[in-house]
Amino acid sequence: MRFAAHYSLLFVALCCILSVHAESCNDMGISTSITTIFDSEITQVLFATQDLQVVYVLSDSIVYQSKDGGVTFNSIENQMSNYTGVYFMEKGAADNIVYFLGSDYMSYWFTREGDTFKLHSSDDAYILSLIPHPSDANLVLRSVFDCTPVCSTKLEVSVSQATENSWTLVRDYVYEANWGEGHQLFLISVSDEIIESGESMYNVGIEDRRLFIAEDFSESFDYISPPGLYSFLYTGDVLYAAKYDNQTAHSDIFLLYDPASSSLNDIVQAEFHSNTQVQHVDSDLYVILDNTEGISFLAVCMPNETMTANLFQSDLLNGQYYQSLPYQRTSCDGRNFVGSDFQTIFGMNGVYMANNYNSTKFNTVPRPNMDDYIQSEVTFNKGGTWQHLSVPEDSTCTGCNLHLFSNADGSVVSHILSDAESVGLVIATGNEGIYRGPLGEADVYLSRNGGYSWEYLKEGLQKYAISNHGSLFLTTTMASTSTMSFSWTQGTEWTTCSMYDSLLDIQTLETISESSDNPKFLIIGVVEGSENGFIGIIDFEDATPRVCDGQEDAGSETSDYELFTPETENGCLLGERKSYIRRKQNVECISRTQEYSNPQGSCECQRIDYTCAGNCWQEALSGDGSIICVNACAGEEGDPEAPPTNCTGTYMKPSGYTLVSGDSCVDGLQLDAPIETSCPSNELESSSATPAPIASSSESSSSPIPIPSTNPSPSPSTSNTTTTPGTGGSPDEGMSIFLIIGIIVAIIIIAVIAFIVLIAILYKTNPKVRGLLNTYLPKSMGGGSGDTKLYSVLGNGDGTNSLFMDDDMFVDENIDVPVSSDNTALGSLLDFDDDDAEGAIDIQL
Repeated sequence: MRFAAHYSLLFVALCCILSVHAESCNDMGISTSITTIFDSEITQVLFATQDLQVVYVLSDSIVYQSKDGGVTFNSIENQMSNYTGVYFMEKGAADNIVYFLGSDYMSYWFTREGDTFKLHSSDDAYILSLIPHPSDANLVLRSVFDCTPVCSTKLEVSVSQATENSWTLVRDYVYEANWGEGHQLFLISVSDEIIESGESMYNVGIEDRRLFIAEDFSESFDYISPPGLYSFLYTGDVLYAAKYDNQTAHSDIFLLYDPASSSLNDIVQAEFHSNTQVQHVDSDLYVILDNTEGISFLAVCMPNETMTANLFQSDLLNGQYYQSLPYQRTSCDGRNFVGSDFQTIFGMNGVYMANNYNSTKFNTVPRPNMDDYIQSEVTFNKGGTWQHLSVPEDSTCTGCNLHLFSNADGSVVSHILSDAESVGLVIATGNEGIYRGPLGEADVYLSRNGGYSWEYLKEGLQKYAISNHGSLFLTTTMASTSTMSFSWTQGTEWTTCSMYDSLLDIQTLETISESSDNPKFLIIGVVEGSENGFIGIIDFEDATPRVCDGQEDAGSETSDYELFTPETENGCLLGERKSYIRRKQNVECISRTQEYSNPQGSCECQRIDYTCAGNCWQEALSGDGSIICVNACAGEEGDPEAPPTNCTGTYMKPSGYTLVSGDSCVDGLQLDAPIETSCPSNELESSSATPAPIASSSESSSSPIPIPSTNPSPSPSTSNTTTTPGTGGSPDEGMSIFLIIGIIVAIIIIAVIAFIVLIAILYKTNPKVRGLLNTYLPKSMGGGSGDTKLYSVLGNGDGTNSLFMDDDMFVDENIDVPVSSDNTALGSLLDFDDDDAEGAIDIQL
């Protein structure tokens, strides 16, 4: 922290005094409606309408409803017949459609308008999940655990909003399922032969499971994968699938881009490049981090590591992953996943932040406590290059950088916050140093240019939120508090007010503004000293300043708006120079206008527009401290700089650089241009023959001495040939026949070896060749496995698809009902957001 440690007690005492004497928020015109009628912590909040007026809260299996935007709540237990409690709520695709799953796992309630709640039951089958269609309000998937005729999980579909007699069987023995594009359906099941055998689905290993894809959610399937593909996630137009590898006992990833329009036979294996080898990496967990800007980022957990992954990135279309950031900090426990320290900075294309461990310390034996060697990085070119975060200009920490707390730290700290409607604004918790310090020494920082530079914002640990277009900042302390602070000037001036007469432990603070004119926030937590959960709506509708003016004159002294140009390499971002019109920092006004960019043309290419060209090319520091791409495979097989066979004259050597995906720079620095290079000298090859004796001039003129041949057989000489009677010719003539035969055999052997080498190279570098070999070679020769390693399929949609609430993805046979209500996506794939974190409150807006 910036203040000395011995001031901490004084600071706490001062906060207590302020919380007692702070002016009431309500007296300032700020409505702080806090409801504390809940007997235990709140586990789920669901907004049922787009205007956010109908709200449902789940606490201790009891559902509460508000019809006035969260100001007042009432239990609806008496309106739900045969009420057995609710363990989860699901929102339909239209306003007011909500499904309430019963705690007995055999019933659910359904409402269309929020006034009546219709009970539906499943007879003797256990309902494991309901999955409403994301856009068609009539369609719902349901998984049920049924023992007729054998115990298994069945997937059913309803086209009538889950009414009781509307369910149609899709398939039996289903482990996972979810919607795709339109009426497309993805699921994990087993072959018909296994189902017909009557074998328990819980005895079927993951190596026998398959991915099924149906275009019309019927019993006929358009695609059935090879065995071993056991888990998938469909997110951001990409379907990622995990396949079990029998040889390594780990999972691989396979890809398919846009399954709604692509050929389903185009599923390919994701390949992870490191040095010269294509690595089908052994990992127990892959975390899908982002794929919204044409780049797919995956955190691939390192074997036997609990908090360390390697960050890989790939163009969406090819599945070729290259290491972007080593030793990236990620929670690698799939059963108790906390998070991955990777954050997309919304509103600015190509900007991401991540935490990693110092590589030297990580590889030290014995390894020190790596929590002492965490460092934060930012990229402005989609992972092409990473750099440390700078400390504020007024920092007194010499030789330091700013290091942030992020997703892998869990709910003990607020995570990095950015918003597409507040371009450039980033709020984060961290501290200054060579490496990141303890949480107790953290403060809150603000960047107004996407992380390029930072300024000090607030002392200590805080919860924070930003209203639309950055008009209003709101913070509360992480410790028990009854006050909140807000700023209309993006942190240059703060006002504190009292929002409640008792201390509150605030767990969640989020903006829920439905319009720019009315900043509104949601707070959730527990009343200090009790088990009572609370929910509050903080509404600034009657306390807003004037409306901002002067957008057409942005940048002038009289305007409330400024022209924001990213401060990266002459204002260029991904090869394009643009400025954004946004609200100034020090003006107190409400901005109604969406930030928009003003393109000013392409930039000349600079170093930041390039990244290393994959495979053998890796980042390194030059003598002057700049980042360069070096060849890590020099002199090895697959060396990209090696000259071609039979090189004569010159050849074009690759530079090791390539433009970042999506970069539109022109002219300028052409780092990706190949370099014309002279072929190696042939002198060494010509000098390898046995040298001839050097004759004197007299000897040379009278009797020339022949140069010995490099051939293994002696060359016949006409001057020395003698005929032996009875042989029918020269003995050298017979030897020449053997020589010819030997040459032919040698040529055949060389050709076979060259063919094998060529096939080996193609096997490692070409997925289609590898697939053909694995398909048609007999198992004894190494075939039969490669075409079922790991699939990645690209599609639309988000959300978990596990039909089982238990961590092992099926109901435990030793119990009667599923053992957990955790909806976190399970298996080897995780699509992470804040709601996936362990213990997070599920909020559906």
